[in-house]
Amino acid sequence: MKKEIAEFLSDLEPFVSIPKKEVENISKSVMEEKYISGSMIFERGISKTKGAYIIKEGELELDFGKEGEKNTAAYLKEKDILGGISILMNSGIMPRNVRASKDTVLYIISQKKFLELCAGYDSFYEYFVDSYDARMQNKHYASVVKTDNAKRMLANTAPFSFMRKEDINKTALMLSVVSFPKNVLLFTQNESKIEHIYILRSGLATRGRIEDNNKNEKIMEKGDIFGGYSILANKGIAFESIKIKENASFYKLAREHFLNLCDKFSIITDYFTDTFGEKILKKSYYSLIDGSVGAEADGLGAFHNTIGNICNRNLIFCETEDSIQKAASIMKNKNSGSILIRNNKQEFIGIITDTDLRNKVVAAGYDFLMPASSIMSSPLVSVSEHSFIFEAILKSMQGNKRHIVISDTDGKIAGIATHKDMLTARSKSPFLFIENISKADTVTQIAKIYNRLPRTIHDFISKGAKAKHITKFVSAISGSILDKLIEFTIKDIGEPPVKFVFMIMGSEGRYEQTLKTDQDNAIIFEDVPKSDEKQVKEYFLKMGKKVCNMLDKAGYAFCKGNIMAKNPKLCASISQWKNYFNSWIYEASPEDLLYASIFFDFRKGSGDGELIKELKFFLFDSLKNWSGFFRRLAENALYFKPPLNLFRQFKLESKGEHKNSFDIKSAMIPVVDFARIYALQNSIWETNTHERLNKIYDKKVLSRQDYKDIDQSYDFMMQLRFVRQVKAIIYEKKAPDNHINPNDLSRLERKLLKEIFKKIERFQDDSSLKFMGI
Repeated sequence: MKKEIAEFLSDLEPFVSIPKKEVENISKSVMEEKYISGSMIFERGISKTKGAYIIKEGELELDFGKEGEKNTAAYLKEKDILGGISILMNSGIMPRNVRASKDTVLYIISQKKFLELCAGYDSFYEYFVDSYDARMQNKHYASVVKTDNAKRMLANTAPFSFMRKEDINKTALMLSVVSFPKNVLLFTQNESKIEHIYILRSGLATRGRIEDNNKNEKIMEKGDIFGGYSILANKGIAFESIKIKENASFYKLAREHFLNLCDKFSIITDYFTDTFGEKILKKSYYSLIDGSVGAEADGLGAFHNTIGNICNRNLIFCETEDSIQKAASIMKNKNSGSILIRNNKQEFIGIITDTDLRNKVVAAGYDFLMPASSIMSSPLVSVSEHSFIFEAILKSMQGNKRHIVISDTDGKIAGIATHKDMLTARSKSPFLFIENISKADTVTQIAKIYNRLPRTIHDFISKGAKAKHITKFVSAISGSILDKLIEFTIKDIGEPPVKFVFMIMGSEGRYEQTLKTDQDNAIIFEDVPKSDEKQVKEYFLKMGKKVCNMLDKAGYAFCKGNIMAKNPKLCASISQWKNYFNSWIYEASPEDLLYASIFFDFRKGSGDGELIKELKFFLFDSLKNWSGFFRRLAENALYFKPPLNLFRQFKLESKGEHKNSFDIKSAMIPVVDFARIYALQNSIWETNTHERLNKIYDKKVLSRQDYKDIDQSYDFMMQLRFVRQVKAIIYEKKAPDNHINPNDLSRLERKLLKEIFKKIERFQDDSSLKFMGI
């Protein structure tokens, strides 16, 4: 069979021009397909070729007719070739309808093999180029090809890609093609009048503004648009200069047609007036593709609504010296299931509920003339009114409280929410995780619960939940698991001898945990006499080993760098931790800076939060007036660069498992570093990157626009990261990773990422100038 194919090809143009051995090699991979007479093989402008087709026997009919029409243009017979020109000149899309007019047998050379032949043999390539030139002399053929190309360009170019298909087709007919030779200054900023918008079709051009005699040119990519902003927002005068670097061609659309589209589609106006990027960055990955989904309708109200919007702001209270009977009477008169207790400083210090009255007074036969404060629950569990409902629910579950108080911006209590209020406002499924974890009896049960998380995250993303909310939810799940495992451990080894806190750092410390994560944790215990230190440390090291081992079994892999509580060095007293921090700050070796980047994103995981506060105060005091540390931290942060090369194309891995992709996590590190440096410099307590950026903005370190740009950019990258991980787990059935192949993204997403990476580079430059003077 292969010999027969080789002999068949050897007699054909252009195969006669290549070595016989090459033809024999090709024949080994040739496929064969058969079609009966009347079969439609390709549909014009839609069907994509698998490769180059050679007619072994039979006949093909080619026409340019639209759907339901027939306008025959040509016939191909035995030994004719189809598809080569489409691969080289038309992105593999067939420009004509192709039918089998007789029973037909086709040999197929794969697109990959075909392109290898074109690259290796000039004569082979030139055969198809010459054929294309000859066909383009046919005006009808040329017109159809150009129109189809224009349709595809618009369909893949934002904002036109958001139009309906019929509007894209109509707009394509309005486009014309214009070409320019190299070294032409096409437009001059603030001078040239713009009468068309231009879409780069081929060639090389640059755009940019000249500020203070410094030209900041950016290379234009195929599909980049020029002129829209100038027409809409700059009185029709060129906002930037355009220079042709190599012979280039553009599609152009007349100003009148462009403005008509803007009137018809508001998203086109938005795109060219600098609001489009902001709107898109606020959308989730799937809502961008599939259309937005109403949050409340899909049970995501808890991810979008704040607790301040549902709490009861009519506060019912009594004084500490008031009797239980009086408190109960107030509750009855106000038809309230709870009452707050206020001290003589006008501060709310506790709460009494119906349950307290039933269990602590009636059932226990307690004297109802005793002070209300004697049966109150204290301290109060509080959240900010700006917290999302899901955060409030998680806090109430973790504290096992049925009522939670809501504080305003000044920290004063402004409302109260019951468990019922919160449950009514939320979707049940996310919080089943917390409920099921709290009921688990074994690590195996917890692991099964954790393994369901990817599917739940997939559902959240598909319904429009933002990445910043999902990471907090994932981190809350981890916190609940940690609490449960520590509960298992204490039950096994006994009560801790002194106060302690299981500290968490890294991404979990920033509430930014994803589905690909390992452990970053440690233990701090309070100072004890020297004579007791060995015994106390042995207890907590035993705890650390047990908890870390169970975390690994539950799905949280061991840290490869051994940054875990099972490491004796990282299970230490508060004084020892202060010594560590001092060393990392004042010595600041490369290893110290690595530790600082991990450990300085620390927070309470489980245990006594006062130890975390003490260490936090110590950290900020140590950093005051010590600019050398920030200089070295900023210098270290510059090692991580966004994955763009000198030509502003994605810098991809060239080999290995993740060939042709880049690491989105590494791309996000500069934003994390930027937020950390300024947070530490300004004594900002928050560890979450979004919250740090917000506080940095509040301190006027960032402008409003810069804050919005970097905050939304980080959220967009985190969204892509989640989507990649979910895809790996659910669809590819393998471990999650952070590697993004640009070919898996839409053109709009690729464009947004490149703009984001450019912004990150600018923020890095600003940081290096501020902290390093360069």
